[in-house]
Amino acid sequence: MGVTVKFDVRKLNKKLKQLESKIEKKIIRQALRAGAKVIAKEAKQLAPVDTGELKSKIKVWALKRSRKKIGVLVGTSAKEYTGDQFYAAFVEYGTKDQPAKPFLGPAAEAKGPEAKAAVEKKLAEGIEKETNKLRGK
Repeated sequence: MGVTVKFDVRKLNKKLKQLESKIEKKIIRQALRAGAKVIAKEAKQLAPVDTGELKSKIKVWALKRSRKKIGVLVGTSAKEYTGDQFYAAFVEYGTKDQPAKPFLGPAAEAKGPEAKAAVEKKLAEGIEKETNKLRGK
């Protein structure tokens, strides 16, 4: 279970293309993780607490690496659906017998602009750091 937030970073994309593909992907992955952490922190604040297990299982993790996609997710992982946190989707979306108590969607909505700023900042920092390395600074 996760929420998708998309970013438009065309201005930085031109500079990214000047770096090696491996370095480019590393910078993007670090930037996406920085933005996702903002949303994860808010989701933990908004998650309803009974035992605290659900809140503790909200994580940020990278998507499986591929040549065409780079991404991160915020939520509870699929393996959590086998244990006591199986109910995370039921809490977020509700059931016929239980009203929804969303925490991931509202976290993404509330912190989307802050997450976007974190991604852009981390991208700029990463590009600057790598271009300085190339210049020998």
